[in-house]
Amino acid sequence: MGQYSNEQLSYFSDVAFGYPDKIKKWDEKIAVTIVGACSEADRLEVQTIVREIAAIIGNDKIELVSDQANVFVYFPTLQQDFEREKQGTLGIDVNGFMYPTFSFSDRLTKVKLYVSPALKGRYRGRVLRHEFCHALGLSGHSKKVYKEDHLLAVRFYGSLEEAEEVDSTPAVIPEADIKAIKLLYDNSIPNGLKRSTFLQHLKKRKIL
Repeated sequence: MGQYSNEQLSYFSDVAFGYPDKIKKWDEKIAVTIVGACSEADRLEVQTIVREIAAIIGNDKIELVSDQANVFVYFPTLQQDFEREKQGTLGIDVNGFMYPTFSFSDRLTKVKLYVSPALKGRYRGRVLRHEFCHALGLSGHSKKVYKEDHLLAVRFYGSLEEAEEVDSTPAVIPEADIKAIKLLYDNSIPNGLKRSTFLQHLKKRKIL
């Protein structure tokens, strides 16, 4: 793990361990498909995200398919349809969400991913990438505030101009999340790894 900074490892410890504080990721090829109608812009955005992820974890681990998928992306055209798909109360207002299915051996086997029709522009692409991070197995969120972009944490902007400049650029998976995804799919991070075990490793390195 020497190629990761202390901040990157700390962020990973915040976002990579889902209930009950274990690693749960794919150990089969991720096959993504879009279900139902969608705009050309959304179709191209999903293609772009799949390429971004493939560049991180390898082309042999993720692809866009027309059938035999295990990740299903939905773009409801009406907000009421988006709201109806929420299974139970999530406790907060969300603009996107995903429902995972796991095996008994702590591996992901199926994901359904939804994005609100109310989202537009760069923020729509950002939320879609946020949910794809969850779909890959980064199921948590960090409560820390960062000056750099993190999909699963809060970003602090030094000025309105800085925020507007960022908003004018296309959405991409930020470097922090690239590193988190890369570490998640490193062979040194097995399915079922407990967060407490990972934290012990960080303490030995005097990161925590």
